[in-house]
Amino acid sequence: MLKRNWFSRLLFRIIPLFLLAGSIGFVHYTPAADAASASVAVNGAYYTVSNTALTSGTGTTSTLQFTLTLKNNGKATIKHSDYGVRVSTSSGSNISAKLLVNQTARVAAGKSLDYIYTAQVSSSTKLAQLKVVIFKWDASKASLMKDIGSLALTDSTAVASTTKTNINLNLVDSTLLTGSIINIEAVKSYLVNESGKVYLYTDLYATNNGKADITLPATLLYSLKNATQSFTTQLVYDNGGTIQPSERQKLTLKTQVSAGLSSKDMKLVVYTLIQSKPLILGSVSLTNTDKTVAIGAAQSYKAEQGNSTITFTVNTATQSKQSDGTHVVAEVEVSNTGKTIESIPTLAASFLSGSAESKAANKDTLEHPMELAAGATTTYYFQSVLTGTIDTSKLKLALFESKTSGNTTAASTPEASAGNSNAAVETESKTVSLPVAVATLSTIKTVVDSVGSTGKYTYGTPFSFISNSVIDTDVEVSLVDMRLYENTEMGYKTVIGKYKFTNKGDNPVAVPSLQTDLVGAMGTVYTGTAQVASVQQILPSTSYITSYSYILPDAETENTFQLKFLDQKTLANEKLTLGAYKLELQTTSYDQYIPYTLSLYPFEVSVTYSSVSWKYESNTDVYTGTLNMDLEVKTLERTMVDSNFNSLLFELVNSKGQIVSTATAIPLGGAQKLVRGSKAVTLSNIPFEAMHDETTLRISEIISTPSGTVKHLLKQLVNP
Repeated sequence: MLKRNWFSRLLFRIIPLFLLAGSIGFVHYTPAADAASASVAVNGAYYTVSNTALTSGTGTTSTLQFTLTLKNNGKATIKHSDYGVRVSTSSGSNISAKLLVNQTARVAAGKSLDYIYTAQVSSSTKLAQLKVVIFKWDASKASLMKDIGSLALTDSTAVASTTKTNINLNLVDSTLLTGSIINIEAVKSYLVNESGKVYLYTDLYATNNGKADITLPATLLYSLKNATQSFTTQLVYDNGGTIQPSERQKLTLKTQVSAGLSSKDMKLVVYTLIQSKPLILGSVSLTNTDKTVAIGAAQSYKAEQGNSTITFTVNTATQSKQSDGTHVVAEVEVSNTGKTIESIPTLAASFLSGSAESKAANKDTLEHPMELAAGATTTYYFQSVLTGTIDTSKLKLALFESKTSGNTTAASTPEASAGNSNAAVETESKTVSLPVAVATLSTIKTVVDSVGSTGKYTYGTPFSFISNSVIDTDVEVSLVDMRLYENTEMGYKTVIGKYKFTNKGDNPVAVPSLQTDLVGAMGTVYTGTAQVASVQQILPSTSYITSYSYILPDAETENTFQLKFLDQKTLANEKLTLGAYKLELQTTSYDQYIPYTLSLYPFEVSVTYSSVSWKYESNTDVYTGTLNMDLEVKTLERTMVDSNFNSLLFELVNSKGQIVSTATAIPLGGAQKLVRGSKAVTLSNIPFEAMHDETTLRISEIISTPSGTVKHLLKQLVNP
């Protein structure tokens, strides 16, 4: 009896080690009839299974890997070595499970430990056909095993259901201190197009849950999987430094995927290679990591430490079809929603369209701060010209930042295993472009223009513009008057356009600084020149009228033009077309009959009576003429006009077209502006001989511009 007891005790010491080492093959005996469950209770503790993976091997076998967690809820230490683990199939076969890493079997009260096992199963076996059996060593049984319970291996345990997982780095690098644990969290993913391919970028946070500094091993690898595919993943960004206890580090993965794939169907698998075979360390779900938003919705910025209060919002996006393609502009607002100063990244952008197409965007030349105060914002404008047919339902804007990546593995591949001289390991820092936000532009606004259509612009109708930085969103722009005037003695024609800017907002706004062009039928461009103005701001609920002049050659006979609005401020070395409209110039009558009306928008001046008296100055041999007029001045619209607004000019011209006398110009705005009633205009120093020839009185409107005075003829009266 003494010998039998000694032999039994020896068996209880040897068999657990024998099984845990994995040297037992198929164990044939009748298993317990209990149903598989989510947990198995053992003496105040319980076992659960997670991170299950069934990977195809070579030949007739596949490798099963799973993590068994022993959670001790009792008051005393429990030993994992008192229990055994095997894998059972639905056909009744039992397979030994091998513990991959030697570690302590003692689990203190209130603590838990993970044990990673593998088993070789038939290649035809499905995960649902397997379960993990927990048994206790029992010398009274013929097999020395007493089954306690079993754990089902189903899809619910195989697929990551959370965005976080703890990774034991001791399994990756045995030289690290015991307890080197990092928490991997999937925080954001971005589907972007690059060079005709589709990539899924994934932002992770790696948090050091250990008690010592950790540098992530180069042999810590990653892959993406869905139900049917596995994708090679490249670690393109980390900061290359150590992670202090309780500190987090941002990692970014880049994975080429199939077009049409969604991250909601994906999981990220973290693994390493042991003897060229993958050891699954953990996995996380990417289901809720795609934060693509619509126009008007904010996206948070995932900064290095994860605590940034910076957000990105595509406020507006507009498209305009033009001769060289579809001009697309997006206005992006960067905001600090926090209570302290925050750094903001240097941004770039691409417009994404089609299955894998992308077009880099031109960024504005506005000054942007490196930091934003609490509650502050700054606005970026991105523009590009897209060719071909654009499906706006698939159009997106991706924002990128430039980062300097530290020492990382170049790719997660089997060749990157420890000890392999062909491992692709990045050893030098480099600058990488990483996405920070993606917005869908399916509700992009189309700027309606009339270029190439049969319709023409209706005067007084507000223009539509693509997003820009020169016209405040509260400002409405319309053209109220545009006329062609003959200046035959000068060798050119003049077009004067009167533009109305209306402030629809509640605060004063700056007067827009626009470039406008008239484009003739043959493509000749006539650039407009704005009047000199002293008004810098438009008050709320008021309108402001300003004039632009265009010089045309006498040879230009067209009366229909394309009016283009251009922005030279927003983009570097490029004019941004804000809108283009077909319009027909208004006509001006030059008849000599009285009464007559002068169109000087927003004023209309009617001359109801006119006479001229002449006086001869014998001492100087010249005449002085006085033009007496009865005027009706009508304001067509109550708007602001500049004190430097246009003026009326009266000139007397001889039969040869020479100006023989000029009266002082009468302003249409300011303190000395033209008003209703009688008005006398003096024409002095008229040569004697001019009075014995045919003379013509010319009435013109003059505009002061930075490049000089522009004059256009309104009326001419022969022998007044």
